Amino acid sequence: MNKFTKQCVAAFASLAMAGTLCVAGAVVANNVAFATGADQTAAKPAPWSDQGKVLKGKITINKEDASNNNKPLEGATFTIQKVTSIKTDGSDVLNVDLTSEDGWTKLAAKVKQLNTTPLDESKLTLDQAKEKTTGTNGKAEFDNLDLGLYLVKEKSAPTGYTTDVKPFFMTVPEITREATAKNNTYTYDVSVSPKNTNVKNNVTKTADNGKIVGAGDTLPYTITATVNKKKSDAADAKTGITKDELQGFAIYDDAVTAAYDSVANSVVKEVKIVGQSNAMVAADYNVTSNALVAPEDANRTRIKVKFTDAGLTSIASAVNAANGKDVKVTVKLEFKLKKNLSSFVGSDKKLTNKSGFVPGHGVGVPDKPIPGGDAETEFRKFHIKKVDATDKTKTLNKAEFKAFADQNEAKKCAADPTANKACDGAMAGFTDTAQANTEATITTTGVENSVSGVTKDYVAKVTDANTNSKIYLVEVKAPDGYARSEQPHEVSLTSDKSTAAAQEVEIVNVPTKDNGSWFNLPKTGAAGVIIFALAGMCLVAVGMFIFLRNRKKDEEQQAA
Repeated sequence: MNKFTKQCVAAFASLAMAGTLCVAGAVVANNVAFATGADQTAAKPAPWSDQGKVLKGKITINKEDASNNNKPLEGATFTIQKVTSIKTDGSDVLNVDLTSEDGWTKLAAKVKQLNTTPLDESKLTLDQAKEKTTGTNGKAEFDNLDLGLYLVKEKSAPTGYTTDVKPFFMTVPEITREATAKNNTYTYDVSVSPKNTNVKNNVTKTADNGKIVGAGDTLPYTITATVNKKKSDAADAKTGITKDELQGFAIYDDAVTAAYDSVANSVVKEVKIVGQSNAMVAADYNVTSNALVAPEDANRTRIKVKFTDAGLTSIASAVNAANGKDVKVTVKLEFKLKKNLSSFVGSDKKLTNKSGFVPGHGVGVPDKPIPGGDAETEFRKFHIKKVDATDKTKTLNKAEFKAFADQNEAKKCAADPTANKACDGAMAGFTDTAQANTEATITTTGVENSVSGVTKDYVAKVTDANTNSKIYLVEVKAPDGYARSEQPHEVSLTSDKSTAAAQEVEIVNVPTKDNGSWFNLPKTGAAGVIIFALAGMCLVAVGMFIFLRNRKKDEEQQAA
């Protein structure tokens, strides 16, 4: 083997070695993992730490009058009981242990079960109850408590107030984290402020929107009216109240006409005497809907439920059976919000639904409507901004989303949007027409007012920390060249005035390997192998040519 031949062999070996290293480098690059985390440092230690496990906690109940500027209420009695175990379906039993991080995770899985109404206490193992009554400051304090989960009940309300606080759960400690903070906060002295309503206000109204609602969704309300007569008011104490002493009794809702798709009779979904298992039937009442005129608010429509003689007879029977206790009647309504709620956005432009009732009276006495409870709902605009995770100045179009009020439904959809019925739980109002080109829609990022990578503004209810109501956004389609996010994105809409800009929710996408924005790797694919092969063949041909030429010269010199 002459000198040139040795050089050719060395060149082939170098090329082969280089190819091997390039392949190895690709494997390493494609197994890069990213991790995030934060040290848990706070004023108080975590309950699962050695220092936290030995701490004691405190529950303070602040009792307030919701109808009198949240004035402290004296004389409300509460009980608390530590929950030691929770039964689920079958034989599964969770022993509640909040001195371990795993215990908190397991308890979180039971939250939905515990929040179910009515509460099934047969599935709970409870310690002995502790009882306290609020003082003049409206406070009931339970101190020196072990760490754990506690069931809190209102045993009795002050004189003249209804006992309308449902049993609820509290943990000692509570874990919170400020939006701008990285570390958790552990609060061992926890408090809650349940409210009672004075029964003098005979009609109340609540928006049953513990979960988030937005434009195009259904907003439910419940009006509760206390019957203004008791058995002792009867003309004949022996027979008790009759339908003739409840004439005119009615419950009404004054809905903002422009806020809803319909304010017709059909919005009334249920009428019921509280405490009875069955709802009242259609023959028990008549529903009417009429636009109000001046001097009343002409922007509203009154939907009125007026009871027939059959309905009044049922109510009178309930009053007589109550033996002096209040009898309440509820009306549940469901309104479908319009897609355009721009007139009701902001803390200064809340959607206020008013309600009232007509007290029952004797025959021949004119009706006298009594305005009652109002229910306010605040809305805020928001939109999604989609950006490249490697360069947030690069906005992304054609990312498609669905919105959910239920986190579990969001997770199901996020795991696989193509699965059968996986996304059926999405908010009905968070929809739009399909994107034709690059224009933005409510659900798909595009160009809106010359801004790229955003969705159109969507209007939704401001989230409520007390009910843990949030929006959960799920990416069901990613932009080309980007990986789809498989986790729901939690959104809390904050209160602000109508003049405030839409709240922007930034969501990043990770480029896929073939995007061109990922790690720069050596070219080691089939094209590279072919190039190496061709280069090698050329080198062989050149070497052979030189070898044959030199050999021919040697032969000619020998022949000479």
